Amino acid sequence: MVQDKTVIWAAVGALIFLDSVALASLVQGSLPLNPIVALVAVIMGRQHLTLVFWLTLFGALALQVGLIFLFKRRSRSKVRGDKASRHTGSVANSQALSQKAVAEKAKRLQVQSEVIGLPIGKAVNGGRWLYSSFEDVCIVITGPRGYKTTAWCIPRIFKAPGAVVATSNKRDLVDSTKDKRSLRGRCWVFDPQQIAESPQDFYWNPLTMLLTRLVPGLWQIFLLLLQERVKQKLIPSLITLPVTLSLRYF
Repeated sequence: MVQDKTVIWAAVGALIFLDSVALASLVQGSLPLNPIVALVAVIMGRQHLTLVFWLTLFGALALQVGLIFLFKRRSRSKVRGDKASRHTGSVANSQALSQKAVAEKAKRLQVQSEVIGLPIGKAVNGGRWLYSSFEDVCIVITGPRGYKTTAWCIPRIFKAPGAVVATSNKRDLVDSTKDKRSLRGRCWVFDPQQIAESPQDFYWNPLTMLLTRLVPGLWQIFLLLLQERVKQKLIPSLITLPVTLSLRYF
């Protein structure tokens, strides 16, 4: 993306320069109107540049660059949501989300990564970047087509330095992040309904916890109660034998 922008701006700069040379050649009068031919003639020594040429050239360059800068500035000011900027917090209100504050919190938490936090985006009021720390909990409320996946989930999944658990009822999140995250480690896709058409390479049984944690814990409590009753001579001690065997089974 950066290389593409560089090529585009280089092409725009070349066009601005050639247009300025053509205008300066027209004002001087003795030069060909074709800017490339005019430059070749000057380089070969067949034409000489006057003060009028240089003044026209720099004036045309300054005018065109100024118009582009003004257009870009006005186009930025027309981003959707800018009308609500007066209702958003000031710089002081969002100081805890600034890069400096989040970096200090990451240092305090002893985060072993170059990533200080996860990006939230640029503030409408001021255009400064805001970040959430690894302790923050964020909630995004927006309607359909509000760029929740594109502008929020995907950038944060890519930026996260560690493991990420992401859920979605559509396949766009898997399609957009799986390949790039796979370069950093193994990605697990749990897709029992085949929404993303991903191969089922692992399984998860939510009832497993009943046998591994819940049931043994209940048996332990039940056994302690029985043993307490035995000590009080309310229940014969032989009754606790099958309970103990069952506990060992689990």
